[in-house]
Amino acid sequence: MAKKIKNKVLEADLEQVPEPEVIQPPPEPARRMGRPQVAFDEKLIENMLRGGSSGVDIAEAYGCDRGTLYRWVERTKGISFDTWSRQCKAASRHLLRVTQLKVAMGYSDEKTEVEFQVDAKTGKKTEVKRKTTVLHHPPNAAMLIFLGKNNLGQSDMPEPADGAGKFGQIPDYRMVGDEEEGEEKPALGAGHDDDFANDPSGNYADRFNDDDDEEYPEDE
Repeated sequence: MAKKIKNKVLEADLEQVPEPEVIQPPPEPARRMGRPQVAFDEKLIENMLRGGSSGVDIAEAYGCDRGTLYRWVERTKGISFDTWSRQCKAASRHLLRVTQLKVAMGYSDEKTEVEFQVDAKTGKKTEVKRKTTVLHHPPNAAMLIFLGKNNLGQSDMPEPADGAGKFGQIPDYRMVGDEEEGEEKPALGAGHDDDFANDPSGNYADRFNDDDDEEYPEDE
């Protein structure tokens, strides 16, 4: 009798034990078709364009097709890649010209040196000394000449005495042996003497029509 009661108690205890909850694994995320999205850095690409890189160079650096790069630029910037590239290169050329002019004309800048003292207990830094030095950079003659030739059309050729010529043109020089200044003498033609050159009639060809032309015997 006692055994039956014990079995009933065990059965009652088993009925009170809840069944273990079955934990379902989370569903796998849907896989996107195509290549993974490329994380472009706008500032880095702008610096590359300023440095002269092309769309092919940038696409190769990111390991993607250039069409992917072009579409990202249109979606992000709202302009075409060619327009953005021209803007960056124009800004780079302007900065280069400004820097060249600065070097050519000379400039000054400041250099500041700060000395700190570190607290051994707290590690806090305290400024104890500050020194500012002004650095002067004199004009650069080579850059001045370069800008003068390229921006102003200047040349190493001297200007004529009357100042009527242009840079780069060779003035009319007088050769050694010419007559004194103010006495113009016609140039001699090849094979002509002074009489021919000074003939006022100008009929130089008649002098060769001699009536006493020498007759040459015919070949037998």
